[in-house]
Parts: sequence; C-alpha cells; structure tokens
Amino acid sequence: MCNQVYPHIPLIYGGPLTLIPDQEQLFFRRLNAFAVVKGDGEYSLCKILCKLRKGDLPLGIPGVQIQENIVTGSSFIENLDILPHPSWDIYKMGSYKPSIRRDLFVYPFAPIIGSRGCPHGCEFCISGQLIKYRKHSFEYIIEQMRDLYQNQAIKSIIFYDDNLFSNKTNVNEEIELFLDCLAKAKLRTFWQIEIRPDVFSQISIDIFNKLFLNGCRQINLGIDKIKPSKLFSKSFNLGQFTETCNSLSKACPHIRLTGTFILGGPGENFVSIKEEIDASKDFGLLFAHYYPLELYPGTPLYGKKFDNDMNAWFDIIINDKLSWGEIIYNDDIVSSKQLIDLVHYAYQHFYGRNEWKELAKYFLGVHYSNVSKAINFWQVDRFRLGMTEEL
Repeated sequence: MCNQVYPHIPLIYGGPLTLIPDQEQLFFRRLNAFAVVKGDGEYSLCKILCKLRKGDLPLGIPGVQIQENIVTGSSFIENLDILPHPSWDIYKMGSYKPSIRRDLFVYPFAPIIGSRGCPHGCEFCISGQLIKYRKHSFEYIIEQMRDLYQNQAIKSIIFYDDNLFSNKTNVNEEIELFLDCLAKAKLRTFWQIEIRPDVFSQISIDIFNKLFLNGCRQINLGIDKIKPSKLFSKSFNLGQFTETCNSLSKACPHIRLTGTFILGGPGENFVSIKEEIDASKDFGLLFAHYYPLELYPGTPLYGKKFDNDMNAWFDIIINDKLSWGEIIYNDDIVSSKQLIDLVHYAYQHFYGRNEWKELAKYFLGVHYSNVSKAINFWQVDRFRLGMTEEL
C-alpha cells in the first residue's frame, strides 16, 4: 500500500523481525525494502536520511542492510541515557486515551518506556531472544517525568516496561532507590507499572505503602501461567504470590491489580486450561486479560513447530482468512479454534462473577457503567472467531 501511494519513497524496515536470521529475502523480495535496520533505529535512521539527502547510498552504517546478499549484524545503543526525550511539544496531548484496563481516568496521560529487551529467555517470546537488555537510569526516567509534568501538564503515566524492576533478589532496594529519586522531584502525578509475578512476590508491605505514597495506583502483572512451564521463565510460588496479592489489597486498598494470562501450550488440555482460568479469579484482580498462545518467528517455540523454517510464518499470515492476525498454537489435543473458544470462555467466567462487579464498582466508581459496557463486549466478542463449539 505504501508503494502504491508513494511509489518513489524508499521503504525502510525495522523492529524485532529484522533480527531473525534468514529473513532477508522476506524484506527485499516480498516487501520491496530499500533498507533494513537491525537493532535500535534512532542513530541508524538519522544516518540513512543524511546519506539520502546527499544522494548517496546508506553504505557502511552499523546495523543497516541494503541488499539481500550483503548481510550485516545488529547495532544496539549501549547507554540509552544519551538519547533525547521524546519531542512531546509536537504531539497533541490528549489525542489518545489508554486502554480500559490501564485507564486511571486522570488526564492527560503519557507513556514512558524505560528499558529495552528482556533479561529472561521465555521460549514463546522474542524479547529475550534477540533484543539486548538495557535500561535508562532512574534519574533519566524521572527527568522525563518532570518534563511531562511541567511542560505538558501530564497527570498520569504508564510505564510499559515488562522489566523496569527485574531483579527479584533486590527488587525492594531497586524500587526504594527509584522512589527516593522520585520523591525529590516532587511531582504530583499518578502512575502504574508492569511487573513479573516472581518479582512482585518479593515486594514488602513497606515498599507497597511507599509506592502508593509516591503516586503508584496500579500494578499490572504479567502472570502468563499459574502452573510452572518450560515455555515461561516465571516459576513462582503460587501460595506466596497469592499471599502478596492479599497483603497488598489490605495494606494499600487503592492500588489496583491487573493480570495477563496465556492459554494453551504443549501438554495442556481442556481440563488444565480451565483450571488455570478458574485460578485466575483468586488474586483480587480488577482486570484480567486472556490471550491464546501465539507463535512468533525467532523464538524456540516457533522453531520447534516449524522445524526452524523462519519464513513459514509469512505465508500463513498472508493467506490466513481468520480475523485473528497471529499464528495461534495448536496441537492434537486443543486446536487453535478451540483455544480461541477457551479465551472467550475465560472472559465470561472471570467477568460474570458478582465478586468482580463489586470490586469494579469500588475501584471505578462513576466510571463503572461505561467500563462494564466494554466488558460485556469482551465477554461476547473478544478474540472471537465465530465458533460455536460447546466447552
């Protein structure tokens, strides 16, 4: 479509897919790439544009490939703090609202990403496989928060990092260091974070209280699987995790908890998946999101299913007539269509409870009515492909 609208504009591709071996023919033969950027794109793209303005080809730029048969390595920025803050002054604040499950109803809001990559190697996920893990310093992140607060009147912030606080052995010290820096900035903003369940389980009540006092109003838990699985490097003690959730709700009843879950995978069946769905209601979550297990090229899970044919995914996606735009895991026990039906069942099971309705009314107040309308849609149609199989 870009070629049709702008036939003389070069197409430059980036993102995690460019880091996967043997993808060159996809970009250059089938997607008409002029250049491919492997790794971080800030400096690489600027150098490409400088060369093009001079009428030169972008040769010799680290991480930039311009021909299929001339393969180049990736290029990552080691010190993320050398990057400038986003130019929020050219962006119309308030143009977007966060998703319902992340909406604190305090506007305007802004997103911040304080890290790249992942230190963990979950077999289903590309982040820990190909993208080098790096973090901004807390001073850099808080300076960005100050910029948003003072110059853009931002009142709430969402940290979209999976691993802003990633080390479960010293997570309390890490969070306390961040909060001490934040307290000195004296910013009156609300914010929320993403965190792994094994890291979350190690947070003390004193730190939870300090999080609340410094503006944290929501913690989004990437739970994925309640039972241990080789695919997910998130082994955690379920009893300790449940106790931490309960302790937080008692000590800081105004911090919202949400969770994401992934259904399906090797060795799972209808009974085990339903047990996971049933257990997800025991953590006091305001919102739970359920996803079918997806296959991403470049991951060990994908390699096992497709015998390391790293180009098979493209033909599947292009020729797939289903409305879900990903490759859904399936095996002889649970088909991909049945897995989507289980996702549908999970939303009905979680949000159809009176306990959830009471919790939602407590946290959402006057917003409950509008949010519940969206939830009703999730219960009927989220990731739904129109199947009618009985569970």
